[in-house]
Formats: sequence, structure tokens, C-alpha cells
Amino acid sequence: MKHTIFSILAVCGLLAPTLANAQTSDPNDPLYAYVPKGYVIKEVTEVGDLNKDGLKDKVLIVKNTLESAIDKDTGKDLNRRGMIILFATNGNGYRKAAENLDCFNSEEEDGGAYLAPDLMVDNLSPTNLIFGFSHGRYGNWQFTFRYQQGGFKLIGYDENVCRGPFTMKSISINFLTGKKKIQTNTRKIEEIMALSDADPDGYKDQFTERTTKIARKPLIDFTAIKDYNSVEDPENILP
Repeated sequence: MKHTIFSILAVCGLLAPTLANAQTSDPNDPLYAYVPKGYVIKEVTEVGDLNKDGLKDKVLIVKNTLESAIDKDTGKDLNRRGMIILFATNGNGYRKAAENLDCFNSEEEDGGAYLAPDLMVDNLSPTNLIFGFSHGRYGNWQFTFRYQQGGFKLIGYDENVCRGPFTMKSISINFLTGKKKIQTNTRKIEEIMALSDADPDGYKDQFTERTTKIARKPLIDFTAIKDYNSVEDPENILP
């Protein structure tokens, strides 16, 4: 897909990505009327006009509050997060369009030898729902959904595989056309680093590109994917 949540220079962590207008919601916010009991709102993002009715909609990132998910040794809150999508109405209110309450890892999840991926919601796309994960020097991946047939259907997936600030491979899947584009850096990381050190301003990546067809399948609904952090085979995403 053409639109990406990540700015060109931020693909591999050089700059902050094009992050949405995320904000922590006040506990007394009227938006809690749309949040199930036991969940808190972590972020509120005004997005585009997802259902094309002329009004900008909202996306809530929510989090469970189970005591059993608090790590007793570290104190980390490992409750999973989810998303609630709200359509704006003419009376300055909202109606719930979709929810997937436990589909994201906790922001306090252990990232191992590196930080855990950051969840981001895009606010620049005029009509599509786009969210993804930035994993710094390792790259990023994002999902693109379009509202149709009464639900949000997955129409695109994009991924950048990085080594530090350098992109080694980019994958873009369009589930509408059934095409998968792969761009691969022709140089190995050692050569890239040497050339970049020798001429930081003049160095440019070189990529080969190939496009393949993928099996056309019914589009997957946003609510059907239970763990967006663990999608390893995007071409064959299963509910």
C-alpha cells in the first residue's frame, strides 16, 4: 500500500515516525461510555473519515486492568491492550463501530535485548484505518484496513526489515489486487556501513524489486486477528 505511517527518514529509526495525535484520556472523559468495564483508555486519536460520512472518527487504545497480569517480581503491568473504533455522529457524539480488546501486547512487555515495539495509530490517512509497530533499529510493520460490508477489512500490509538505520528489505502486500512487492537491498550490511562511513551524504541504498501474486482470499476483518504483535506470515494471515 502507498500510504505509510512511517516517514521516509524514520523507516529505521532515524527520526520519530509520523505518530498520531495520541493523548491520555481523563478517567471522567465521556468516551468511557464506549469502554467495557475493567478497561482504561490509554490513548485517543482523531483519525480520518473512516465511514465516509463527512465526520472525523476516533480510535481508542484501551488496556485491561486484571491484577493477575501485574508481574509480582518487576511490578510491570502486562495487561494486554486493545482498540475501539468510534464513528462520529452529527450530535457531537459517537457510536461504536468495532472493538478488539486484547489484540496488542502491553507497552511494558519485555523486549528482550531491545525495547518492545511501539504501537502507533495513523491520523493522516483520509479514509483508511492504519496502525503499526515501530521497532527502532529492527524496522517496523503496519496494517491497513478499509471500512466496507459493515466491518474493517484488511487490505494492506507493509513491513521494513532494518539493520540499524539501513533498510535491508521492504515488503508491501495489497490484498485487494493480490500482489506482493518485495524490495531487497543488494548490498550486505558490512558493505553498506563502509560506503556510508566513507560518504555519509552521498550514500544511497540500492534495491532489487520483484512483484509476485498471492492467493486471493476473502478479506480478513479487524476483529478476527487476535494478536497483531505476533503476525509472522502476513501473506497467510489467519483469524
